[in-house]
Amino acid sequence: GLLEGTERCAVTLSDLHVGGLRRSSIFSAPDPYMTVDADFTDAIVRSTVCLKSTSPRWKEPLHVPSFIRGKENLAPRALLVTLWDANAMRDDDILGFARIPLHDAAKGDKVPFGAHFTLEGRLTGATLFGWVEVRGGQRRRGGEEEE
Repeated sequence: GLLEGTERCAVTLSDLHVGGLRRSSIFSAPDPYMTVDADFTDAIVRSTVCLKSTSPRWKEPLHVPSFIRGKENLAPRALLVTLWDANAMRDDDILGFARIPLHDAAKGDKVPFGAHFTLEGRLTGATLFGWVEVRGGQRRRGGEEEE
């Protein structure tokens, strides 16, 4: 079948921090959080909010749900990270978008990355740093999973 010889994997982002984030106004710093989206899943993973910070750091790792790797057309190439400013009285503001390429992260390796945020096609000055790790394990053969 189509999934024969493929492998279920997961992506973990850790030690995430943003540098170069600008204040949202003269009076206050943003309340940033991130969402992570991938072209291989409908789930969106969300970080916690860092209150009043222009240099947010997230201690908790973000785990992107399992995906299938092995068939070229099913293998994800990048994760899309959206940086948000949380607002209590109105919709949250988008501060920028960044792509984390996965081609450097071979299965089992933990690879450092830096990704620049853009908004409306322009660099925002903010950069996301952290580690990306692709984990796998279960091979599929004829529709059955092995450990």
